[in-house]
Amino acid sequence: MKKPAASTSTAKKASTSAGASAKSGKVVKTAGVARPQPATPVKAQAAEAGVVTKAKPADKAKAGKAGKREKVVRDSFSLPKHEHAQLKQLRADLLKAGRESTKSELLRAGLSLLATRGKGELLALLNALPVVPKGKSKK
Repeated sequence: MKKPAASTSTAKKASTSAGASAKSGKVVKTAGVARPQPATPVKAQAAEAGVVTKAKPADKAKAGKAGKREKVVRDSFSLPKHEHAQLKQLRADLLKAGRESTKSELLRAGLSLLATRGKGELLALLNALPVVPKGKSKK
């Protein structure tokens, strides 16, 4: 006895959709055919095992502020070689202490400290700085 043509085309459709779903990782239920379950994500396995994972920097920023993150402005500046060497030395010292930092973070920390100073003290600090030529040097 011959099988109806409709059932063979249905079987072909089921096998092709199952093949497509295997690539995408989705589970497709078909009549009488068992399909493999997708692997549990690593984070979910770690959470079940009670392992604490590090928060990503973006997660820390979201946790720190309730609103949107502040926009970042790129800027460039000039400073004497010995001050640039001081920045490098500060970064190395912080790295030895277990805190990796960027030049931008150091400049922002310095700005925070300067903001706590009085106007007279700030003027004295600025007047003690050597004059640096503005703009890019011509090579």
